[in-house]
Amino acid sequence: VRNTRAELNVIPSKTITLYFKADEKFADILSAQAYIGKLANAEVVFVKAFDKEQKIVSVITEAGEAQIPMGDLVDFGKEKERIQKELSNIESEISRAKNKLNNQGFLAKAPAQLIEEEKQKLVNFEELKQKLLARINEL
Repeated sequence: VRNTRAELNVIPSKTITLYFKADEKFADILSAQAYIGKLANAEVVFVKAFDKEQKIVSVITEAGEAQIPMGDLVDFGKEKERIQKELSNIESEISRAKNKLNNQGFLAKAPAQLIEEEKQKLVNFEELKQKLLARINEL
């Protein structure tokens, strides 16, 4: 969230409202509301679904998705560019994970736990990619 604020040139002292939808696997993040608010200089509101009518900026993580209503402060062209850059990074991670999992040498030598971790990373990156593509379509 702080990186996104900096990228969008939002004044650090400006308190924002941060809507956060936690992934079911990270339900315990709800107890960190005060910490997140303090670190992001935000009023944190946990939600089950987002309001699709607001102009927002998304921050997508493994723990969930955050949306910041930015109104006229956001240049939507720049936001699309930022998401495209993030999408490019995710695609390189997907490619790296697929190459690793297609490498017979890796599969033969690596412990089963490491292989499973790599498969889970690939699944997580694929999910993030789909969320980013959906966000680009929204914009």
